[in-house]
Amino acid sequence: MSTVEITRVEDVRAGDVVTMTDKHGGTYTGPTRHSETLGAVFGPLGWAVNHPLWTDHPAWTFVRATREVPDLPTEPGSVIVNATIRGVEGQTAIRLGDINWVGTRTWVTTTRVEDYWYHAPEDITAWEPGRIVPEGQS
Repeated sequence: MSTVEITRVEDVRAGDVVTMTDKHGGTYTGPTRHSETLGAVFGPLGWAVNHPLWTDHPAWTFVRATREVPDLPTEPGSVIVNATIRGVEGQTAIRLGDINWVGTRTWVTTTRVEDYWYHAPEDITAWEPGRIVPEGQS
């Protein structure tokens, strides 16, 4: 298992461990209880992290979140599907070889994501393994 860091509040999901600061300099860390289209609710405090009513509230500032995920595949040619890459869900990506002209950007998507074709492992915050098979086989 690996831990990925979530830096966009829009990407927070149920079960993520969120870190927030308050206007007095306190730091609060805990898991989210549930996720709604309006935002993720911060653990035992019950304060909305990205709910529209609280986004501009001066009392809370989102710092980051972390999520436990399976390790990304490392073998060149590996495929991930239903991936969230750069905050965009539903992407498919293929693992490039270790040596390539894009340096640490070892994953390529089948469509541009946020104007990029190539992505570093830290750009990927959720995924499912996939596989490519010849036509007619499963």
